Amino acid sequence: MRPFPRSSAGAADRARTSVHRSACMLVIVLLATVTACGPDPAPGGDGQPDAGAEPGLEGMLERLEVDYGCGHGFYASDAEQTLGLFIFATDPQLTEDELGIPGEIEFPDDRWDAHVEVGEDLFANWCDDVVMPDDPEPVTDESFEVTGGTMTVTRDGPDTFTATLSGVEVDRPDGTVVDLGGVTTTNDLWGVYAG
Repeated sequence: MRPFPRSSAGAADRARTSVHRSACMLVIVLLATVTACGPDPAPGGDGQPDAGAEPGLEGMLERLEVDYGCGHGFYASDAEQTLGLFIFATDPQLTEDELGIPGEIEFPDDRWDAHVEVGEDLFANWCDDVVMPDDPEPVTDESFEVTGGTMTVTRDGPDTFTATLSGVEVDRPDGTVVDLGGVTTTNDLWGVYAG
């Protein structure tokens, strides 16, 4: 016995229902994709990025924990070498008296080059006589000149000087002043250079 033929009207209804379901599923999938792939909100929570902010600058000196001795200056970084402090005599031939140390220096000061850097491996091969081909190279993404603050330097030994910095400031490109905070750092290889 043959089955009863289906009516053409019922087949058309089923086809319309199937197309409608497919279209609904497509809309649901598209909405889920757009929602999942949309922009992440900014850390501030308002969904807008902070266009003027330089990452990691506010209070950055408090995160510096590794001192690097060498030359006539003071150098420090965080453990990952992504933040760095560089303060050194603009002329290495200047005596301690000519540099104003021991004593207090106000930034900016023509006798001192003072800046901070953001990057990677900032102290790779620091004061090193031999650099191997596979050794990392310092990469500086951003550099900011110190525009304010004080540095008090004490002499702790024949080749050891300690600098205590406070109120250190830099200017962002838009003119905003950023307070880097303060830090104490020691150079126990004063006057020593690579080579």
